[in-house]
Amino acid sequence: VEKSIISVNIDTCEQRVIFDDCGDDWIFGAPCVSPDEEYVAVTLSSSHPEMRSEGITLTPKKHYRDYSHTLRIIRVPLAGGKGTSEVLYEHPDPAQSAHCAFCPSNGNILYFDLDLAPRYWGGSDGKTVRIWLLDMAAGRISPLKKEYPGVFQIHQAWLWDGSAMCYHGHARDGGEYFGVARLDGDVLWEKVFPEASFYGHDTPDARRNALIIDGIFSKDRLQWLFWRDSDGGSGSLEPICIHGTEWGCLPGQYSHPHPL
Repeated sequence: VEKSIISVNIDTCEQRVIFDDCGDDWIFGAPCVSPDEEYVAVTLSSSHPEMRSEGITLTPKKHYRDYSHTLRIIRVPLAGGKGTSEVLYEHPDPAQSAHCAFCPSNGNILYFDLDLAPRYWGGSDGKTVRIWLLDMAAGRISPLKKEYPGVFQIHQAWLWDGSAMCYHGHARDGGEYFGVARLDGDVLWEKVFPEASFYGHDTPDARRNALIIDGIFSKDRLQWLFWRDSDGGSGSLEPICIHGTEWGCLPGQYSHPHPL
């Protein structure tokens, strides 16, 4: 099952195979659907040779650091069918990516994480920004922007209208930075919060100029972080609720709240 992309009808629970088999050589990232609902795009990262058998003894550290991974981004019709995958992009140097997403207002633009050797998703190469845009018509990639308060962006997402992306990461001198930038790199808002000390995720709110965060400032609350207040200010926090998550009760990020 983990080699296939499957759609599930939420009313009937009927399953349908969209992409039948990526093979043993590849690991799926998170799939995304185009705004016209015609295509599914997904990143593929080459799996370590020692992870292509049932008796896996490889440690995650070795998996991500000691192998030259290959990154591809493919697109398949949402209607499915064998032999219908299209390679949109393949990075020329060792790289991985676990996330990509179509721009909500332009199905020709796709954002993806660019995670380079040697640390890949754990910090890339320490000098290259993580948020990149693929222009499918032109066949080229470009960074959302070139300068941040910290090189690595941990999480990022499209605003609901597709006009910009939000992001956050660790600031160089401590704390956490948040920002919102247009596709041309124009920064609408960016701010460093030295007091932010927890791990967490962010996503834009569809009804207000705010990000929804599940940690970063608090271990147990969902909060709004306003990047543009009604009075023209920014950076204020408002509580939404207490989620009370036990972050470490399952391995990896499976137990993290993840606001959507």
